[in-house]
Amino acid sequence: MADAWRARRPPSRNLRTLPLRPACQAHADENRLRIDEAVVDMLGLPTRRARESVGALRDQWCAEPTVHGDNQEARRLLAERELVDERG
Repeated sequence: MADAWRARRPPSRNLRTLPLRPACQAHADENRLRIDEAVVDMLGLPTRRARESVGALRDQWCAEPTVHGDNQEARRLLAERELVDERG
């Protein structure tokens, strides 16, 4: 089992050095998406279903007012994906 995990282990050194957007913009951060995909792969989850679920959770979390704190850039990015109404 450990050998199988090592074979599909992501290049963690590369992930540790990725620049990240603020957490409230996680839904629009390609590097956070790469990290999420690496975790799904490491856990050996059914890839497509797990990625869809993680993506939905990421979007819902970022759309929460307590997360985006009315950050205008975060709200603009959410509105582009129709996750919130840009007007408030």
